[in-house]
Amino acid sequence: MQECTVLLPVETPPTPTVDEEAGPEEAAEESTPPCVHCGELMELVQSSFKPSWREVMFSKYRPSWYGDG
Repeated sequence: MQECTVLLPVETPPTPTVDEEAGPEEAAEESTPPCVHCGELMELVQSSFKPSWREVMFSKYRPSWYGDG
């Protein structure tokens, strides 16, 4: 194992400085798209539950064309 580490040195990633560290608020700001009209960051005001296909297709709400699988 020592020969491997000598032949293939592992580069350690640089440690982020205080300026480079992004907290949860900054990460959310980066992933939030700006408004196309005014340029302000948009805010999520409502979200809804979306069931998986498995839940839909094996429930009473599955389409009539879908067989018993």
